[in-house]
Amino acid sequence: MSELTIGELVERTGIPARTVRYYQSIGLLAKPQRVGKEAVYGKAHIDRLKLIATMQNRGMKLGAISAVLASDARARNSAADWLGLAKLRIEPGGGTQDQELDDAGLDELLGDRREEILDDLIQAGFISFRQGRWHIVDTPILRDAIALYDAGISVTISARLRDSLRQHLSALADEAVGTVVAEAGAGYAGEATLEDLVRNLERFRAIAWESAGHLMTQELIRAISDLRERWPEQ
Repeated sequence: MSELTIGELVERTGIPARTVRYYQSIGLLAKPQRVGKEAVYGKAHIDRLKLIATMQNRGMKLGAISAVLASDARARNSAADWLGLAKLRIEPGGGTQDQELDDAGLDELLGDRREEILDDLIQAGFISFRQGRWHIVDTPILRDAIALYDAGISVTISARLRDSLRQHLSALADEAVGTVVAEAGAGYAGEATLEDLVRNLERFRAIAWESAGHLMTQELIRAISDLRERWPEQ
């Protein structure tokens, strides 16, 4: 296994050759050694590809993965250590509050709106019905959709707002993690390994909740004010 061709590497890892070459082009994967005219790969390449796949499965984007792996050269963790971190219970959407309800519980949650709102909530992905139970993907998000519905905003629009927020906040979270990792030992007095970030997750989450909510409120006020200037009362 010390010398693998690109075809053998693909067979062992399941990673397409074009993806392997792309990872090499952006510095995520070391270039192969040369034996004569042939490019050969080794165990370190397999370990790195498995590590990247593991981190992607935990919801990390390539930019954040690149920043974390770059910091790994300054930290005590090896690639094998990183692979061990797969045991950590970090899943995509890990901050959500999933919930299962019976029919009575759903009645209590939706109240007298159930008949008029339930189909729309299912279609928009807020609620699903499986194996005799109602499954709620994220209870706080559903409650927000109900509150917006009571304010006259349709479930369809709430779903669009949810998706837009998630898209923008996902990019912002990647940027935030990358920034912290890049400043390890300088602006951030920590190692910024995955273990370190997980250890501080509750602190980060509390700060993000407070700051993001405050800034979002400020920006909503600004956006409405800008709209008022562009759309003066007749």
